[in-house]
This record gives sequence, C-alpha cells and structure tokens, in this order.
Amino acid sequence: MEIRNNRFRTIGFALIPLVSLVIYLGTVVVRKIQIKGLWDTVEVAQEQKDSTARIEALEKLVKTDNTLSNIPSNNVDLSSVNLGDADLEDANLNSADLSNSKLENANLKDAELKSADLSSADLSGTNFKSANLTSANLTSANLTSADLTSADLSSANLRNADLQGANLSSTNFSSANLQGANLQGANLQGANITSVKLSSANLINTNLQGVNIKSANLQGANLTSANLEDADLSSANLQGANLQGANLQSANLQDTQNLSLQRLKAAKNWDQACYSPEFRQQLGLPPGKPRQC
Repeated sequence: MEIRNNRFRTIGFALIPLVSLVIYLGTVVVRKIQIKGLWDTVEVAQEQKDSTARIEALEKLVKTDNTLSNIPSNNVDLSSVNLGDADLEDANLNSADLSNSKLENANLKDAELKSADLSSADLSGTNFKSANLTSANLTSANLTSADLTSADLSSANLRNADLQGANLSSTNFSSANLQGANLQGANLQGANITSVKLSSANLINTNLQGVNIKSANLQGANLTSANLEDADLSSANLQGANLQGANLQSANLQDTQNLSLQRLKAAKNWDQACYSPEFRQQLGLPPGKPRQC
C-alpha cells in the first residue's frame, strides 16, 4: 500500500510542471484574445468621432505595452485619455481632441498633431521630436522637460504653457503665441521665433544663443540671465522687458522698439551688441559698427 502511495505521489509531482505549463499557455491564449478584442474595438470605433469604448481600449493597450504607432486617430475625441508612456510614434492625431489628457513621457516622435487640441494636457517629459504641431492648441499645457527638437509649432497656441527645462532646439515657433509661457531654463538654440508673441513670458536662464527673434513681441518678458549671444532681436518689441544679467554679446538690436537705456545697461555685454548708428550715439558708444556686427 505504501509503495502504491509513493508511486501516486511521484506521478503527482511529475504532473506539476505540466499543469503549470498548461495554465501558463492558457493565460497567454486568453491574453492574446483580450488584446485582439481591444484592437477590434479600436478598429470598429474608427469612424466614430467620440467613443468611450475606444478610449478605454487604448488605455488598456498601453498597459499591455502595445505600440499605438500608425493608429489613425485624427479628428477624434480623446479628451482626458490616459496614455502616459504610450508609444505613439508616427501616429496620425491631426485635429484630435486631446484636451486634459495625460501623455507624460509618451513617444510622439514624428507624430502628426496638426490643429490638435492639447490644452491643459500633461505632456511632461514627452518626446515630440520632429512632430507636426502646426496650429495646435497647447494653452496651459504642461510641457516641462519635453523634447520638442525640430518640431513644427508654427502658429500654435502655447499661451501660459509650462515649457520649463524643455529642449526646444531647432523648433519652429514662427507666428506662435507664447504669451505668459514659462520657458525658464529651456534650450531654444537654433529655434525660429520670428514674429512670436512672447509678452510676459518667463525666459529666465533660457538659452537663446543665435536664435531668430526678429519682430517678436517681448513686451514685459523676463529675460533675466538669458543667453542672447548672436541672437537676432531686430525690430522686436522690448517694452518693459527685464534684461538684468542677460548676455547681449553680438546680439542684433537694430531697430528694436521701446528699448529702455536703463534696462539695456542692466544686461551683460550690452556695449558689444549691434545697434543702429543713432542708437549707438544715444548710448555714448563710438560711431561705426563693431567688428562682430
């Protein structure tokens, strides 16, 4: 009897790995079925502008580490969606409603977001490299430490957006609205800020070296300790702008508007900047353009 019991016990132990394997395979199959069901939901809702089922499916797919790249979600309502850490590289989100959404640390490299509504969205740490954000609404959006290298934000609305510490090198902001935006510590080297609205913007410690800020509205902007070396500020409006400690080495300040002598002289290397002959005379500088101009 004892021998028989030992035999059954041995067989039982031998079956444990097999049972575990069956359970595991069953779990994998069920998981695949569930994921396929989620994709089917996204597909079915393709023609629907606002679909709660689509939003829930996308959120669940992100949690399963599925890439959402190449999903056509243009002109759809994804407001308040939670897609943090999502892979949305190359995604088509043109004219999509992503207001109040959570996209922190998401990958939106090369994504199409033309005219998308991203107002009040959490986009901190998000990768927007080379993304198309022309005419997008980013009002009050959180873009702290986001990577917008070479992104196109022309005519975008970034009013009161938080871009603190963001990488904005070679970004196109032409005709964008950055009124009241927080750009403290942001890297704007090589960016195009032609005709941009920057009134009351926070540009403390911002790197604007060599940046084209021609004809920009910097009224009341805080440029304390900003690096404006070689920047083109010609025809820009600097009324009430704070230039305390800003580096103006070789900066182009010809034909700037409302430039206060007192505020100007609070900057570093103000005497090494480029001015019109008339303004050089007002500043008490010798006639003729400096070598660097």
